[in-house]
Amino acid sequence: ISAFSPLLLLVPPQQPVIEVVQGNLANVEVNSQLMFRCTAERGNPAANLSWFLDQEQIYEGVQFPEAPEEYYDERSNKHMFTATSTLKRAVRAEDNGKRLTCQAQHLAYPEGVSRTDLILDVNFQPQALPDQVVYGLQLGRTATASMVIKANPSPHVMWNIDGTDYHQGTEQGRYAVPIPEALGNNRYNVSLTIAGLTLEDLSKTYVLRASNNFGVEEYRLTLRSQDEVFSESSSFGTGEIVGLVLAVVIVLLAVALIVGARATGRWCFRGKFNPI
Repeated sequence: ISAFSPLLLLVPPQQPVIEVVQGNLANVEVNSQLMFRCTAERGNPAANLSWFLDQEQIYEGVQFPEAPEEYYDERSNKHMFTATSTLKRAVRAEDNGKRLTCQAQHLAYPEGVSRTDLILDVNFQPQALPDQVVYGLQLGRTATASMVIKANPSPHVMWNIDGTDYHQGTEQGRYAVPIPEALGNNRYNVSLTIAGLTLEDLSKTYVLRASNNFGVEEYRLTLRSQDEVFSESSSFGTGEIVGLVLAVVIVLLAVALIVGARATGRWCFRGKFNPI
């Protein structure tokens, strides 16, 4: 029994430690490769390590050594083990602001687990969007067209209208470009204000150019008035209604003709029986 007693003595490992072994957390860009190492030292037995990103466990890119590192501590006369795990990850824009956690699980921990985490700060250029359409604007009134874009750090924006550039924080003629409004989670509301909206304004294509230190992206936007939307929806609905009414009238006329013909005996639908 004495030969196995050291193995039966549970020793809680130290709190897990995360270190970056590849990459630079101070300047992380999208698609850059990072490697993290997590260690939980001086435990008996070795801790079980897991990786999480905002409480969602990570499996891809996680590696463990074949066996934990074992050593003998002469001062305490105990066998100790160090658990190690590495994580390789290609950083994504959506990783920004998320919490990367290394969790050590061990029976000797008071709560069963011990965790260490760090917050990822990912830099990325403004993210692409499909072409945008702003509906419901009123002719003759001040119109505001806006879209929400994602970027980190904050973007600098410029609108191009018929070859003329309008920079953020400026007002030229009928056009005003406010500074992008931070909405949180790296989302920014970018807008353009047009005084006295005209029919000519509706025929233009508005190009937004957003940039930061990590890249540039362009967006295209068109405007639609309330009258246009109502006209399209009304004409489309009227055509459907007219077609449906005509179909119903034709069916009713056909039924009426058949019923009338049978009642007057003008049409014969089956042979007439004549007894001999």
